[in-house]
Amino acid sequence: MTGLGATTSDIIYALLVSLGMSFILDFINTHQFLIQIIGSIIILLFGIYLFLKKPKNQLPHIKKSHSKGDLISDYLSAFGLCFSNPLIMFLFIGLFARFQIIESGNISNNIIAFISIIIGAIIWWILLTMIVGYFKNKFKLRELRIINKITGSIIIILSIIGIILAF
Repeated sequence: MTGLGATTSDIIYALLVSLGMSFILDFINTHQFLIQIIGSIIILLFGIYLFLKKPKNQLPHIKKSHSKGDLISDYLSAFGLCFSNPLIMFLFIGLFARFQIIESGNISNNIIAFISIIIGAIIWWILLTMIVGYFKNKFKLRELRIINKITGSIIIILSIIGIILAF
């Protein structure tokens, strides 16, 4: 359900980009400074959160079964998390501009492009879930703490660079 929530977010962004690419580019160019600052601050806060997060609280509790409410909650939380990350829109803008994925007047190619985006996102989440499932019991709390510190530090540094480059 998490993968489907993220996939839904991806396809909405792809549709938004394909339908309003010129408007989106104008908006981004007009508000570039503000978007860079706000985005960098959000990334900075996430890096600090990750750096300070205690891995013990991150270990998943395995449930025997999922209720309908749990599945809907998983879907909605993944959708909300992914949809709140507008960086995916920049990926689609770059891909659409570079490869001319969306063609005006060619409905069949456009449908194939969107189906390909959906299939690619689902395959990505299946692979990601399999990889995480394989490695989840291989790390101890100490190693997870080190991974959090390294990842958090990298994210903090990149966000500070983003703020500096914005100015």
